[in-house]
Formats: sequence, C-alpha cells, structure tokens
Amino acid sequence: LTPQAPRTHAPPPPTCPRSRVEYFVFSLLAEMQGKEGQVQLYAILRDGRLHQYKGVNMVENDMPSRGALSNPDDKALVKGLEDQIIDVYGRAIVEIKCSKAKEGEWVGLNAKMLRPQHVESLMAAVNKYRVARLNLGSNQLGPEGGAKLAEALKTNASLKKLQCAMAAPRTDAQRSPPCGR
Repeated sequence: LTPQAPRTHAPPPPTCPRSRVEYFVFSLLAEMQGKEGQVQLYAILRDGRLHQYKGVNMVENDMPSRGALSNPDDKALVKGLEDQIIDVYGRAIVEIKCSKAKEGEWVGLNAKMLRPQHVESLMAAVNKYRVARLNLGSNQLGPEGGAKLAEALKTNASLKKLQCAMAAPRTDAQRSPPCGR
C-alpha cells in the first residue's frame, strides 16, 4: 500500500449557500425574538472542513421551496409551510420593527417578504407607533398590496415618507441570478 499524497488545496467554500429549511425557520424566529443575525450557518466542505458563513441574505430566489429537494414531490408541501411561516413572520415583524422606532427614525421593513395579507397589520402598527418614515422596498406586495397600502394611506396621519421601490414580486425573467451572478 502506498499512502496517498495530501491535497494541496481545498476548493473554496460557496459564497452564498442556498437557504436550508432549518436556517430559514430559525433565522426568522430569531428575528421575531429580537435576535436578528444571531443564527449561524455552517457547512461541511467536500474536504471535510467545517466552514462558517459570516452572513446569509435570504432572497426570493434562495427560498427553501426553490432549492433542490431530495424528493421533488415535496415541493408543494415545502412551499405551503414556507407560506405559513412567512405569514406569521410578516405579521410579527411589522409590529416589532414599528414598536422600536424612535420619533422621525426610518423603520426598515425592506426585504422582509411582506405580502398583501400583511398590509393591515403593517398599517395598524404604523398608526399605533406613529411611524413617520417607512421603507418597504424589495418585498412581495405586488399590485394587490399596493392597492391596499394606497387605501390605508388615505386615513394615516403619521407617515411622512414612504419608500417602496421593487415592492412587487418579479417574474422569472426579471429575477437576478443567485448572489448577483
């Protein structure tokens, strides 16, 4: 038997992992508990080393339901669970973020997966905490959410500035490749 020579270099870790269901669930739960950014993601590399990702951004293209599932027949189930989680998360995160805003401060609800069903909770929190500046960019509000938001703004007295660029879901043709590649 001849010993094999050790590898001289290991392949670099991927720069942006696909979202795992576990990471998706625990990172949203941590944010709802006020522990945003405290969930750590690790991967075992092909050479056996453990790699920690310093930061993970979850965007629509990286949702668990868009990943390679071991059983493709589970896609509808995963998508359904994902939708339920996003529904609960959206209703909670608008309350949490609005409640922490100081007078005149921007409330950053950009890229929080907000959908039309979240507009009522959002505007209730905006009114309750007298939010003056709100960023809703890069959400999933679409035309339905936009119409609901426009209607709610008719009776809102506190909101002075609203940013909502790219607040609609994009078609597959409009989506950017994963990690901006």
